[in-house]
Amino acid sequence: MLHKRLVQRLLQSLGFLSVLTFTASVHAEPNWKSLNQAVIDQHILPRYQQLQTDTQALAQATTLFCTQHTRSTFDQLKATYQHTMDSWMAIQHIRFGPVEASLRYYRYQIWPDKHNTGTKQLQRLLKSEDLKRLEPKQFAQSSVAVQGLTALERLLFPTALDLGQFGSPQAPSYHCELILAIARNLALMSSAIVTDWTVSEVPYRTRVLTAGPESDDFTSHREIASQWLNSISTQLQVITEQKLLRPLKRFRLKRAESWRSRRSLDNIFLNLHAIRELYAIGLAPKLPEDPLDNAIKKAFDQAITSITALDTPLYDIKQDSPEAKKLEKILADARQLTALASSELPQALGLSLGFNSLDGD
Repeated sequence: MLHKRLVQRLLQSLGFLSVLTFTASVHAEPNWKSLNQAVIDQHILPRYQQLQTDTQALAQATTLFCTQHTRSTFDQLKATYQHTMDSWMAIQHIRFGPVEASLRYYRYQIWPDKHNTGTKQLQRLLKSEDLKRLEPKQFAQSSVAVQGLTALERLLFPTALDLGQFGSPQAPSYHCELILAIARNLALMSSAIVTDWTVSEVPYRTRVLTAGPESDDFTSHREIASQWLNSISTQLQVITEQKLLRPLKRFRLKRAESWRSRRSLDNIFLNLHAIRELYAIGLAPKLPEDPLDNAIKKAFDQAITSITALDTPLYDIKQDSPEAKKLEKILADARQLTALASSELPQALGLSLGFNSLDGD
């Protein structure tokens, strides 16, 4: 597992210490607008900016590999992919705003893939060797199943690695052209999201912070706060039902997220840190000295502690082993958190949980 690396990146790059800065300075009963602004400036924007940085580095590492084709540059490419996935997991919980435009959310990652659509479409694309389909504008319009991080993982972490399938520096294969197209597409999307939030004609940040009866977007700042609550509740549901329960049912571990790159539990670790920060910045200040706030924070701590106690990647755990029992503990902790966030927290805050984007899945 990579927990030490992940903790270091949380402290250095993902703004986790901003929780302490904000909660120490806010007064006892902040209004929703001030909390929403703090969420955007201390939580959302730094994470999208980190994703932008890492996807640009991914495109550069892919270019380097496809021009040199050495084992060293391939290992560097995979390490950069891991950093990019770290950054995506740290913002995966935000499903509204600019990431909704042009199906960007699903173009980053289409998962779970219940019918193995990604593998089938990748195989067809590789067989076609049609370079026109990899041109930036056309590739951005292609199936989400071949565009994002899930497709890139299939290409970089195959069951049996053969660097020869990527061609040579003199003649890169279609495999190399495809991973270049994916990486560049991810970098373009990340830059566009940061632009849409900050410097577009009407930045999304401005649209959020001018919520009110006259707004065409949001009728109140309380409505925005409900989005944060929904983001937390939905991501906890994803962790519980899709990232844990689904692969653990009948112990079919290829159903786990990122099983090929052996980072399924790292993903959950980062998800939990991210939504704990969102809760601490945007919602917890409304519950000063409330027993529910203490219960939620303890539940987050317990869930994260349970994950760090497990050193074996999820895919490598054997059924009925001691490690499998630890997985059941992680699932139980996630269920407890989900219940608190979905049942008790909305009532305590006076917020509506609203539409769940997972409904109907």
